[in-house]
Amino acid sequence: MASASEAWGSTNSTAVNSSDQTFEDNFSPARAIPDTEHYVAALESRLARLKGRNRDVTAREMLAVLGEARHDHTGRLIASDPVPSAPEVTASYLLSDDSDAPVHATYLERRLFPERQALTQEELRHLLEADFLEKQALAAAETAREARDRASISSADSEPNR
Repeated sequence: MASASEAWGSTNSTAVNSSDQTFEDNFSPARAIPDTEHYVAALESRLARLKGRNRDVTAREMLAVLGEARHDHTGRLIASDPVPSAPEVTASYLLSDDSDAPVHATYLERRLFPERQALTQEELRHLLEADFLEKQALAAAETAREARDRASISSADSEPNR
């Protein structure tokens, strides 16, 4: 064995064993990996598949995704809470000075009935004044009131004077 001063063994030994000079595993595989380029290409294709690149979308997949998006969008339009609407129109409200205040309606209402959607309170006032059903209801109420007035006048005439 080597002395304490010679930590790496004796330097003057002439017989050198070749097994002493080599590493146990010299980092070269016992057998070569077959088709290394093919193996790397396979790994790269797996990575691309995981990332989603290099994937051709078929027409069926595209139609399915578009149909699902349309279904979700329509559901949100129908089920969404409407934007705060305009307060009920009364005589005092018609006299207020909020003519530039916006009128809010749902997207679906604006798309289905654009001619009935007012953008401002002033437009809403004009739409309500031109509303045919409102005019019809007012006329019916007026005729009912006149008929009631006539009935009360005729009943007062039929009573004998005392």
